[in-house]
Amino acid sequence: MRIPVRHITDRDLAVPGEQSLAVPAEERPERPVEAESSLREARPGKEQPGRPADAELPRREGPPAGLEPAPQGDYQDLYLRAMAEMANYRQRVEARAQEQVEEERRRLLREFLEFADNLELALGHLDEPGLRQGVRQTWEGLRRFLEREGVEAVAARGQPFDPQVHEAVATVAHPGGAGRVVEEVQRGYRYRGKLLRPARVVVGRGDV
Repeated sequence: MRIPVRHITDRDLAVPGEQSLAVPAEERPERPVEAESSLREARPGKEQPGRPADAELPRREGPPAGLEPAPQGDYQDLYLRAMAEMANYRQRVEARAQEQVEEERRRLLREFLEFADNLELALGHLDEPGLRQGVRQTWEGLRRFLEREGVEAVAARGQPFDPQVHEAVATVAHPGGAGRVVEEVQRGYRYRGKLLRPARVVVGRGDV
């Protein structure tokens, strides 16, 4: 037994009591054939009539109208100047940083010099052999440390008075010692060739 097949139409899908929104087939606008053919022709890979397939868009060469191209030499000169200024700036920054490090090192070394002065002063007033030996060893160790750091003592006693490295605290009459250091009150030091602390001295006079 064969069951008859019936096609469903828009009228069958419409809800009773409501107006169907479907447009009858006879009232639907036909798709324009010319539009479809133009779309097919405009697809990529299709050669359009009157235009070669490998045609390229025109390119604008040179600077825009009213602007002159800068010579190549000007760009190179600006680049070299910028590199030179950057190198000079880097050198100034490194030199300033190194100077700050050296200044901080000199400050710390001056603190060590005070300990060295106190140890040396203690050696002149200690009578007990054991204690004196211990202080001397400490002072010798500190002195070697200062030498390794580039600190050296300033020559004073018997030397002509030099205001660059000597600081006169007093003058005394001394035969044959006019203008010379006759006594060293506090030892002076240099750090890598530069004065770290002047020597405090007593200078002799010739009016005996």
